[in-house]
Amino acid sequence: MARDTEKKAIEIVLKYEKLHGRSPKDVSGKKLGYDVESGGRLIEVKGMSAQKGDYIPLYKKLFVKLGQRFKDYYIYVIFDIKNRPKLRILNPETILSGIEIETYFMIKLKNYSNLPEEDLSGIIGPE
Repeated sequence: MARDTEKKAIEIVLKYEKLHGRSPKDVSGKKLGYDVESGGRLIEVKGMSAQKGDYIPLYKKLFVKLGQRFKDYYIYVIFDIKNRPKLRILNPETILSGIEIETYFMIKLKNYSNLPEEDLSGIIGPE
């Protein structure tokens, strides 16, 4: 999510939570796996400029990090954020029932930092 979109989405969620009598706290900079704590909810905020989205990626490390606290994990999806923002709330039961596992493989380049590098600046040059 683009940084401006993310920031705006979090602002919207903070206002929404206050309107519903909760005391939200922005924790997005703490790398907890969610963006807002509010009334016992751990809220991941997803902002989208599109009118609807296709999928929301969740990673194994999130489930490991949250552990038993997953029962308090919500995803708030803000659609059409630049025009007429709309909110869709996914509660823990909805999240779990909608999970589809896609298998893909990832190569972490930091594991190969010992391999030699070639300087291509002579071939490519600055743009």
